[in-house]
Amino acid sequence: MITVFESVTNRYKTGIGLFAVIFMCSSTLTVLDCFAASPDIDGGVTGIVYTSHDSLSNGWIPMQDVVVLVKRSERDSLVASQTAEIEVSFGSVNPKIQVAQPGSPLKITALGTRPIRLSAKTKTGDEIFNIALPLPSLEVIKRLSREGIITFHNAELDPDSVLARIIVTPHFGWTRTDTSGAYIIPGIPPSCHAIWCYDPMRGSVFDTVCVEPAKAVPIDMYLPDFLYSQSSEEVNE
Repeated sequence: MITVFESVTNRYKTGIGLFAVIFMCSSTLTVLDCFAASPDIDGGVTGIVYTSHDSLSNGWIPMQDVVVLVKRSERDSLVASQTAEIEVSFGSVNPKIQVAQPGSPLKITALGTRPIRLSAKTKTGDEIFNIALPLPSLEVIKRLSREGIITFHNAELDPDSVLARIIVTPHFGWTRTDTSGAYIIPGIPPSCHAIWCYDPMRGSVFDTVCVEPAKAVPIDMYLPDFLYSQSSEEVNE
């Protein structure tokens, strides 16, 4: 567990897997002051993720727990990978969603006493691995070599239900929106980058953000107001 600064109102939150420089700022500083006061931070992006109005609302609705990431292209500098981790029990895999660099190791820990056969699949349904986890606290290491959204399933109990997801894609940093739909991702090199947000129920949206040194560039994202189709899960649009 690490402490992630993910809100535009200087709120701090415990989370997993922000693969960017983590920094701390005084609660008296604004977001822009925070970036200017942090010499190791190149720049960053901040904003709110919304979905469009529905019959119960007259405006845009902020979305909580949406994944937001800044993609890294092949021409960008390499970013060190970190180990992704999931804990597996008979009917559950946690965390439910995370982001990993391609080639990162995945540590799988089995909890509980009931055996499970864990299956990992690509968006097209290709099976990456299928392993039996019969013992409590058994750890298995796999390599996340396939890019895209990897889904995890109980291969014997309910092979069609998704228990968790790992988004495997080159990136500079990622986070999840807070209760107000807000996010902030620091440690982004100055340049123009693709920014991507994803929600399992509403799909994904891409945009372009041009990051400046020592500044948090504002960019709001707008997800569709309908449930996703499988084609909307593409990470490399």
